[in-house]
Amino acid sequence: FYTIDYAQGPGFPTQSTNSTTDLIRPELYTYLTYFLKEKWVLGGGIRSNFRTGDQRKFLSSQLSAKYKLDNQHYLTLAIGNYHKYDFGETETPVLNESKQLSLDYSYSGNNLNISASLFAKDTQVNNLQSDLVGLELFVQGKIINKLRGQISYSLINGTSQNTEGIEIHNA
Repeated sequence: FYTIDYAQGPGFPTQSTNSTTDLIRPELYTYLTYFLKEKWVLGGGIRSNFRTGDQRKFLSSQLSAKYKLDNQHYLTLAIGNYHKYDFGETETPVLNESKQLSLDYSYSGNNLNISASLFAKDTQVNNLQSDLVGLELFVQGKIINKLRGQISYSLINGTSQNTEGIEIHNA
């Protein structure tokens, strides 16, 4: 917590907390890319952790196919099963699991880059199951000689449900 000198005193109590948690998570991964003809690029990878402490063993995987429409336009279809450990409300590491599907369009020109993604994602974190769908837009471009700018927009809609069957809308 931040402390402000003028707000300290008997009428303005302060709190502080200090904790340290080690998250040891060695992982091994591999990713392969195969260039098929001039227009197609296929990719795939796997990642696995080495169990430490009470962590669960997991295997993440990803497949993608990229199609070159021309020298500036691309379409990419990707599907994956992902895992990662985060800290939750307690100091115990929490395993986030998700299954994702996405379709991406990208344009890359001399002074302008544009990408748009449609995606669907199912996640499981502890006792909370979430189903999300969304759209992401990104534009990056040259404004003047040495100045570039970028803007992005994400639209996500979904619902979450806990193990008791209570549904939470994430619009």
